[in-house]
Amino acid sequence: MTYIADVSTAKLNLTVDRPSVSADGQDFATYKATAMDANDNPITNTTVNWATTLNKLTASSSVTDSSGVATVGISGTAEGNATVTVSLGDASQTNSDVTFVKKFNADWVIAGYSGKYATDYVKGHFDLGFIANAPTTGPTSIIPDGYEGVSPLTIPMTDEKGNEVTVTFGGQRETVCTKQIFNASNKCQNSTDTRAYLSFTVADNKALPAGVYHGTIHFSARTFGSSVDISKYEVNVLLTVK
Repeated sequence: MTYIADVSTAKLNLTVDRPSVSADGQDFATYKATAMDANDNPITNTTVNWATTLNKLTASSSVTDSSGVATVGISGTAEGNATVTVSLGDASQTNSDVTFVKKFNADWVIAGYSGKYATDYVKGHFDLGFIANAPTTGPTSIIPDGYEGVSPLTIPMTDEKGNEVTVTFGGQRETVCTKQIFNASNKCQNSTDTRAYLSFTVADNKALPAGVYHGTIHFSARTFGSSVDISKYEVNVLLTVK
């Protein structure tokens, strides 16, 4: 027996795949709306309408699939919180989980046995630390009780022949008080300014052959207890190992 959903009793569930998006016009989040009737039958092959308070959606409407699911993407260059609404007939649902944040791009050239790079200070957050974003591997959550030390960050890098290798870097959270592991968020009594401090040493990459490599370190700044980034970073590395 085939059930025909009753669109007049539609109810919507709206979710999004990520809470933070870079305000660079290229990064994006995807919303998923599930349409069901009062008897929980999926409402299929039906148009739902979309609207946003910030930035741009990939479409103003989309059609539900065989499971009653419709999707839409969002991207843009304006920073702030986006409230997205999906509607079907008299039913509607809103989601305000996505925040567009500033993205920083930088170039880091390393020639020799070691190198160091520091971002600008992020001001006004006493409990801010840093997490790695894929494909960079490293800490993925901010912890309240950090300690002095270096967090390993690994990234895929490509040599001049297109061969991919994994290279290890060091990541630290730096304040005027101290340098700690990358994802620490300990309060510094003298300042709320925090920055990321990156390092490279051949000693941490003894198996890496001589050559020229390029790759990108991806990470974010985030305060303890929050799932939303303050800012995102992409540091493009040109590494020469002799």
